[in-house]
Amino acid sequence: MIVVAGLMNTFLGTSLLYSAGIIHFGLLGKYRRSPTQVSWASALFSSTFFLAGTGQSMTYSGTVLAVGFYFHDNPSVPTGIVVFGAGIGVFVFPTLTEFLIQTYGSDGAFLLLSAIGLQVMVFNMCIPTHPLEIERKKRSKTLWMELKLIILEFRKLFTTGAYLCFCISIFCWSASLNISLIYLPQYYVSTGSTPMQAAMLMSLYGLTGCFARILIGMAASDAGIDGKILYMGSYTLLGIATLSLPVLGTSFPGKVFYSTILGLYSSGVWSLLIPITMEIVGVKQMPTAFGMELLVGGVGFLLSPIAGGKIKSEGDDYSLIFIISGVVYFLAAVFELLMILTMKKSESFNERHNTEKNIDIEQHLIEGPVGKDDNNITESAQESSV
Repeated sequence: MIVVAGLMNTFLGTSLLYSAGIIHFGLLGKYRRSPTQVSWASALFSSTFFLAGTGQSMTYSGTVLAVGFYFHDNPSVPTGIVVFGAGIGVFVFPTLTEFLIQTYGSDGAFLLLSAIGLQVMVFNMCIPTHPLEIERKKRSKTLWMELKLIILEFRKLFTTGAYLCFCISIFCWSASLNISLIYLPQYYVSTGSTPMQAAMLMSLYGLTGCFARILIGMAASDAGIDGKILYMGSYTLLGIATLSLPVLGTSFPGKVFYSTILGLYSSGVWSLLIPITMEIVGVKQMPTAFGMELLVGGVGFLLSPIAGGKIKSEGDDYSLIFIISGVVYFLAAVFELLMILTMKKSESFNERHNTEKNIDIEQHLIEGPVGKDDNNITESAQESSV
């Protein structure tokens, strides 16, 4: 039930983000303003800083965290199934959004898309609160205690070099991915495709992303495969493909190829965020760490279309935008490599709990007395695993 409800949440509640490029193109046609001005509207729609983005972020983060709590022993496969819903949405919503804009106009399209997103309320009610979160609330009975706990967790996070590198990597690929989602449909149209063909190419991105989310999740669940290497390799290959887009994008087969590569290597990484986060900070700090990752990604999603609009206004085509986007994808891979090296060198990471120890910690938090010292919990978990 939890996995099915989570899949429907990501399908209905978080997929509208990936229609931002189609909506951006529709807003350009309606208001006849400069791309930079309309970029602000698309950024507000797609970022996690404002109303629509905040709701999508809360839906996504709550759903994925719930799955991470209930399946902490092997989160990759359940997470892959849940984010598969977003892949279905990426396949469905671009074409659906284009149809709604053509049929009902941008105002009617926004209204109908809002009605679709509202259905997540039903599926959210199907996901019960995990006992660890209930215990967490008992430990922080007052607002002051909750604030102190949050400050302590943030201090631990930002003194972890590997986590900082991971956040920078997330910012890089979020910014670059949103440039693709916003400007790729316009680029396809400017190189000879029709608006419906551009929407279908974005749907192809969603279709390939569906398979990538499941396959990457299954691969990362194998003890012999390092999810961090999959993450780094994905953005290395995507950076190469994006740098080649000005050459590949002149023909329809090249557009099909790039949309396929974009779906395969950008979508599968969503299945790796929770496992990598748990590996860096552990299950106890996972909610705070994952929330910060979404915030960092939201900043990237907010700033990238504005920067892309300014670059486009100074040039005649989209080549420079995608060249910069490819470089930023490479930076995401570089910071992931730095994260891996930092994790190997860090004494705190070498002493990090493995999956069995994380489970022991959770059991102690649930069964132990309220307010028990975290250090004693960690020591008892370590002793039990020896």
